[in-house]
Order: sequence, then C-alpha cells, then structure tokens
Amino acid sequence: MMQRSRVNLDIDLVRSFVTIVSLGNFTRAAQALGVQQSTISL
Repeated sequence: MMQRSRVNLDIDLVRSFVTIVSLGNFTRAAQALGVQQSTISL
C-alpha cells in the first residue's frame, strides 16, 4: 500500500487563490488583499 505524504499549504497562498477565484481577476484580488498584482501572479 502506498503512503500518502502530506503537504502543508501556506494560508496566504490559499487566501490568494480563493480571492482570485471569487473576484475572477488577479488585479482586483491584489487590491482586495492589499498587495501588488505581481505578488498575486507569483
């Protein structure tokens, strides 16, 4: 049987992903989170 390895996700990355999906736009997500658009794109 294969063992699964667990990956811990950074909460800021999860928050960014959810905000991008919710707003449908990287620029609006960056504005909502108070960061630069390039930070979100990274």
